[in-house]
Amino acid sequence: MTHNMEVQDTQVVIKVEAEGLCREDIYVELVGHDKLVVSTKTASRRSPVGSPDHESSTDCDPSVSEKKKEPVSRTPLGNPVVLPANLDLDSIVSTLKDGVLTIEIKKKPDDFDEAVSTVRSITKEDLLKFRQLARLEESLSRKRKRVEKLRTTMQAERQSVREAELRVVKAKVQNRNQKENERRIVDISE
Repeated sequence: MTHNMEVQDTQVVIKVEAEGLCREDIYVELVGHDKLVVSTKTASRRSPVGSPDHESSTDCDPSVSEKKKEPVSRTPLGNPVVLPANLDLDSIVSTLKDGVLTIEIKKKPDDFDEAVSTVRSITKEDLLKFRQLARLEESLSRKRKRVEKLRTTMQAERQSVREAELRVVKAKVQNRNQKENERRIVDISE
């Protein structure tokens, strides 16, 4: 059986010939991150698919297989399909129609495409708001620096005022002491 892989813009489509098979008998299996294996279930006593003895009428009736309880093995339908990189492996969808199994796997968006779509979603209004916010943050930073400078200046001025008050108090004490000494001298000399 042959397969055909078509790489499209948003997905990869793989078509596998599955003439005479039922959906219940087909397995789509991912091997690693880059290989897809399509196989069919075959019973040990069942004739190969496509042979004249093959009973296609019972293949599509799951109750018949369950009743027979025959051992089941899998036969690959062709070679494994090597997948391209950057696929969303959680998005695998398969359908069987008119003897053709169609497997669709979505592509992951490229980082560049994602970045472009993000940039495109930023509106002019958003950009103006961002610039306004940047200006406000810069202004706030300048004001904080100015407040810190004023705080430092006020602390220095308070220290200066304390030192000046201390000098005044010392001068008053010296002046009082000097006057008392002068009075004592006057009192002694009298």
